[in-house]
Amino acid sequence: MLYLRRNYREKSKSSGLLNKYQVREEESDLQIQTKGIYIKEAGQKLLEIRNSLSDYIKTNPLFLKSLTPIPPNSEMPWIAKTMAEASLAAGVGPMAAVAGAIAEGVGRHLEKLSSEVIIENGSDVFFRMPSPLLIGIFAGESPLSMRLGIRCHAPKGGGICTSSSTVGHSLSGGRADAFVVLAESASLADAAATAGGNFVKTKEDLAPSVEKILEIKGVRGALAILGPLLSAAGDIELEELESI
Repeated sequence: MLYLRRNYREKSKSSGLLNKYQVREEESDLQIQTKGIYIKEAGQKLLEIRNSLSDYIKTNPLFLKSLTPIPPNSEMPWIAKTMAEASLAAGVGPMAAVAGAIAEGVGRHLEKLSSEVIIENGSDVFFRMPSPLLIGIFAGESPLSMRLGIRCHAPKGGGICTSSSTVGHSLSGGRADAFVVLAESASLADAAATAGGNFVKTKEDLAPSVEKILEIKGVRGALAILGPLLSAAGDIELEELESI
């Protein structure tokens, strides 16, 4: 799981801080931070994305169940194509990218209205910020849980996502307490985090799994935690957290 360290408060737009609000639609529960408050716009976009994906799955049920990539094609709606492209790059099923893709879709819509956007969809985050964010890492019972944060910078937009075999509802074939990926898009970060988490079975897999995920085009950094052990590489700036 990922937690924002920066202390945004619900202030007026003129204060320079961001407004924080929540938008829900069925299984999707988004925590949104923008300069203004765009509950209606975010809700409409979330519903549009979910309906588009649901309609596609009705005629292509394999898309929902496949644990291996499904090649993207021009007939897919945006959400399905985005998920398919990310999962193909990471070598996992398309649903491994769903939370990140939804956050990305809503975030890209809201960036037309706000120059600063953060969309948290569970353990998956889309953000576009002119200044860095410090995001804390929750890794279940690991002694490293909430002890470290990752400083992220994506003025043009990016994603940071996590997969865990011990926390939350992520489907993982490995044993990592947390596998975190920073990427150019939230959909890619989501799919790559799932792939990375699948690789970690023992402590010997930590460094090789991180290096393997860094080979994916568009991935900027990766971090893996298993118990008291950690491996990180790429554009990962770690910072010790006093509290969060």
